[in-house]
Formats: sequence, structure tokens, C-alpha cells
Amino acid sequence: MRDFSDYATEEAEGIARLRTEWTRAPGLEIYVRRSLRYPGVIVLANIVARPMQQGHFTRFLEDWSPRLPLEVEHPHNPYLKAFLLRLGWREVGIWGDIHLYNSKAQEIVDGFDAARGS
Repeated sequence: MRDFSDYATEEAEGIARLRTEWTRAPGLEIYVRRSLRYPGVIVLANIVARPMQQGHFTRFLEDWSPRLPLEVEHPHNPYLKAFLLRLGWREVGIWGDIHLYNSKAQEIVDGFDAARGS
């Protein structure tokens, strides 16, 4: 299993190398892929914390959210969704599903949608 930090060596190069796969970060296993809709955005499709309730995901966000464009796909946990919204993530409905984007991803989303006239 690849370490998530492998994708942050050189932001553009790391995201270009991104495959659909499980990665690890301290206390977490994260299923990641490149966004199909917004090039350059990393989708966090599934997040498993072991053990839970220890702040692993919060520390992950503190480390990576300022540096990489991230999307949380289909947040089924209402507490996670509320937490991300409190942190300033933006909720976007796409294809009938809910996705949340951090500020770096919002820049990409806004630019892409503006270019498409959405």
C-alpha cells in the first residue's frame, strides 16, 4: 500500500501519477483516485481510521488540505459532512450526489465551471 505523501512530492506530478488505490497516512487507510470531473483534484473516496475517534483524519486535513486540492466523495457520515463544512469546505451536488471540496479544489472547480459556462 502506497503512502499518501507520495502524491505530494511535486503536486502536479504526484496527482498525475495517482491511481485508483488504497493509500495510508498515520492512523488512516484512504481509497483515492483522480477526479473524473475536475482534473487535478484528488478524491478521497473511502476513509478508514484505526482506531477511530483519535483525531487522525483531523491531523491529515491539517497537513494536506492547505497543500493539495481534495474532494470528499459521498460523505455518508453527517458528522463528517458538518465538520468539513465548518472548516470551509464547499458542498457541490454533482450527478445527484454530494461532494465536498477544500479551498484548493474550489479554485479548480470554479475555474473549470467558469470555462464551461456552468
